[in-house]
Amino acid sequence: MIEKSAHSLLSIEKWLDALLPSRCAACDTVSNLQLICSLCESTISLANSGQSIEINSVFSYSGAIKKMIIEAKFCRNEKKAHALISYWSKQSSQENLLERLENKIFNAVCFVPIHWRRRLWRGFDLSALFANAVSHKLNLPLVDLLISNRLDKPLTLAHSKTEREHMTKDRYVMRKSLASPLSILLVDDVTTTGATLRAASQVLQKNEHKVCALTLAKTPARP
Repeated sequence: MIEKSAHSLLSIEKWLDALLPSRCAACDTVSNLQLICSLCESTISLANSGQSIEINSVFSYSGAIKKMIIEAKFCRNEKKAHALISYWSKQSSQENLLERLENKIFNAVCFVPIHWRRRLWRGFDLSALFANAVSHKLNLPLVDLLISNRLDKPLTLAHSKTEREHMTKDRYVMRKSLASPLSILLVDDVTTTGATLRAASQVLQKNEHKVCALTLAKTPARP
């Protein structure tokens, strides 16, 4: 009976794939039940380490990862955002995530928020979605501690490191204080110069929290 049931499920899956074929989350071509097709997956690479503050990044901001992030953030495509987070989750175990974080011990996960007007326009916050997935992966509470109090143009439009630092200065404030300091894993979607994470980390550190950062992607260093 079990073998017949399994065979029936496979047959149904094949019929559904024929009628409503799954599509690659990056290029939208038919992908034979793959979340990301083989061609797009071949463009995905892991990030190199090395930043001025403690930042751990998962992917290089290039290829299919860059395409999905751009469509999620600037085309307000929430489906792409969830697909990207699902891809990361399927590729990452708790063990290899802890290894990436050098087996540091954290009390909570926090995220770098976007301004409420941008979140209202977009309909979601990619950093918050990623932070929620990370908190589940590590079995840690997700705490919403920061507020973005300035609506500037996207940092991707900044022309220099100096401009990025000016745009992030005093951008974040604490939403609330906690009874005791925590060791916090601060999560963001993309890092380039680290200016955003420095600004957010400084606010948390002023409130005596210890901070280590994790981003979904990191812009490759320019030659």
